Amino acid sequence: MNRKRRVLFNSFFIIAIYLFLAIVNSIWANCPADKYVSGSILDSVNIEGPLSTGILSNGIHSNGIHSKENVKKFADFLFCQNDFLRAIEEYQKYLLNVSDDTVRFKVALSLRMIGNYRKAEAMFIGLSENSLLSEQAILEIFKTRFFSKDYSGLRHLFQNSTELPKKFSPEIKQLYYTSYLFDDESLLENEPLPLEEDFLSAFPASEQPKMKEFFLRKRDPKYKSPFSAALLSTIIPGAGKIYTREYGDAITAFIVTGLLGYFAVDNFHSKHDFRAGVFTGLGLFFYAGNIYGSAASAQIYNAGINYNFEHDLNVFLNANNFFSSHYENFCK
Repeated sequence: MNRKRRVLFNSFFIIAIYLFLAIVNSIWANCPADKYVSGSILDSVNIEGPLSTGILSNGIHSNGIHSKENVKKFADFLFCQNDFLRAIEEYQKYLLNVSDDTVRFKVALSLRMIGNYRKAEAMFIGLSENSLLSEQAILEIFKTRFFSKDYSGLRHLFQNSTELPKKFSPEIKQLYYTSYLFDDESLLENEPLPLEEDFLSAFPASEQPKMKEFFLRKRDPKYKSPFSAALLSTIIPGAGKIYTREYGDAITAFIVTGLLGYFAVDNFHSKHDFRAGVFTGLGLFFYAGNIYGSAASAQIYNAGINYNFEHDLNVFLNANNFFSSHYENFCK
């Protein structure tokens, strides 16, 4: 009996849900859609802040929420919020209907910020030829090469430029000389550092002491010679590690190699040839490892010198807003 009641209850429950859905569907069908998606409500909206991308992705119309003015406002909002990828998409929609060099400039800046240096430079080159922003575009070409780590390309461009924009010439000159500090040692063999006086002349007097410090660190890095480290450890196990300031490894190498050598000699004297052979093999293995490890530690030490130099230089440049591309009038 209970089973029959449950079946009957379930049947009535399903019928009730069906009737409810039918009533809702009937009410929705009789409701005018225009009341919710068009008319005075949307036409009265003035876009001053963020809107979802989907709203503006349906096309640009001459009036209302999809007007080109509102698309530009939305793109500007995204740009100022550092949402550069979506800003590019919205700016491209705007540029389909309007020719605007300022917007193209923002697109180029956005491309560089997302790491698309090649397209960014191509856009800046286009703007540098016939545009009201030609001088700023030339500066940004140099910055793009700097941020893309094309230091030799930056210097080649600088050396072959017949005339630089007077307003931005000091900053371009700073980019040129700073590129030497970031460049790889192997490249600088064919293109040596400039004279110290020429280098420092590119920077304000307040920054010259610190830039001189970086220049001297680049010119005379306190590297350790891998050959010297290996030679020292060949003479005295662990001495090469002392040379590279790895004192714990130096003590370990000296003690282990010394003990293995002692055990080998002692067992030879005691006529324990097998044990003497084992200790001799182990001793030679650790001795060779000590020599190789000393040379490797010198290379690691030198890599640390380069890393610390570049880190300190980046911290200093960022703290003093060198080469930043902040255009305050773009995000008022």
